[in-house]
Amino acid sequence: MSITKIKKGIVRGIQTKKFEQVTITLDIEEEIEWNTEEERSQETKKVSDRLIDDFKKTYNEVVGVLGVDRCISIVDVDESGEDKSSDGDDDIGWLG
Repeated sequence: MSITKIKKGIVRGIQTKKFEQVTITLDIEEEIEWNTEEERSQETKKVSDRLIDDFKKTYNEVVGVLGVDRCISIVDVDESGEDKSSDGDDDIGWLG
C-alpha cells in the first residue's frame, strides 16, 4: 500500500463593487492510501470533489453576506493552473 499527500487549493476574486474586490481562498491537504493507479486517481478525485463542494458553499455564504447580485463561476483551469476556456474569459457560468 502506498500513501500520498495531496494538497490542492482554489483562489477566487469577487468584484463586489466598482474598484472593490474580495478574495476567497480555500486549501485542502489530505493523505490518501492506494494500491493501484486507478485507486489513486479515485482517491485524488474525492479530494478534489470535497474541495470544490466546500468552495461552492463558502462562496455562496460570502456573496450572501455581502449581498452581491452576480456570482460568476469558477474559472475552468487545467492541472497547471492555465485557463482552458476557449476565449480566456472567466464568465463560464453561475454558481448557485
